[in-house]
Amino acid sequence: MGPLDALVRTTMNKICGTDVHNLKREYPVAKGLTIGHEPVGVIEKLGLAVQSYAEGQRVITPSIWSNTCQFERSSQDGAGK
Repeated sequence: MGPLDALVRTTMNKICGTDVHNLKREYPVAKGLTIGHEPVGVIEKLGLAVQSYAEGQRVITPSIWSNTCQFERSSQDGAGK
């Protein structure tokens, strides 16, 4: 964990407008995958240089990009499948 990192325990996942297409079954979604990419959770651990947040604080993260998304793989994270 780096000095500017935060470890957030996700408690729920917020969907965005693009996820509505999935809910309407306009795009195929593999059974068992969780849609959404804006996690809500509690900060479990902070890097030493983070000063604007506190451990135990509830937060929502804006759109995140996982390694899968960054390398232009499927937007529904499933180990690159």
